[in-house]
Amino acid sequence: MAGGIAHDFNNILTGILGYTSLLQAELTDNPELKEYTDVIEKSSIRAADLVKKMLTFSRHTKPTENASTSLDAIIGDSISLLESSLPKTIQVKIKRDRELPLIECDPTQAQQIILNLRLNAADAMPRGGVLTISTGLITQAGAQRLHPEFVFGGGEYVRLIVKDTGEGIKE
Repeated sequence: MAGGIAHDFNNILTGILGYTSLLQAELTDNPELKEYTDVIEKSSIRAADLVKKMLTFSRHTKPTENASTSLDAIIGDSISLLESSLPKTIQVKIKRDRELPLIECDPTQAQQIILNLRLNAADAMPRGGVLTISTGLITQAGAQRLHPEFVFGGGEYVRLIVKDTGEGIKE
C-alpha cells in the first residue's frame, strides 16, 4: 500500500517539477519569481528523496537499484530537460565519448545528480554563460593524480565532468 501511495505522490511531484522547469525557462527576466521557482524545485526534489527514504526504511530494502548502465544514455535522457529548464542565456555543450564501457549505478540517481548540478550552474551564472558536460575515460594514474586522497585499483575509469563559466562560490 505504501508503495502505491509513494508512486502516486511521485507522479504528482514529477508534474510539479516539470511545470516548474517550464516556468524557470520563462522567468529569465524576473529574478524574484525565478527564485521562488528554484525553491519549489528544490523542495520537490527533497520531497521525492524523502519518499524514497521512507520506502527504503519501511521495506528494509537496499537504498538503490544499481544496473549496468550507459552514462551516454543517461546524459542523452537528461539533455532536453537540461536545455528546457535553463535560462536562454545559458548555453549547454555536451561532449560525450560514445565508446565508454557500461557503469554500475542507479540510473535515476545518476540523472538526478546531473540535474542537481544544472541547478548549481544556473545559480552560478545569473547573467548567462556556458554549461559543459563531458565524458571520457581516465587511467588509474590520472585518477590518482586528480584525487590523491582516494586509492584506485588498476585499469580505466569512466569520468563525468560538469563545468560552467559561473562566478564560483562567494565566501
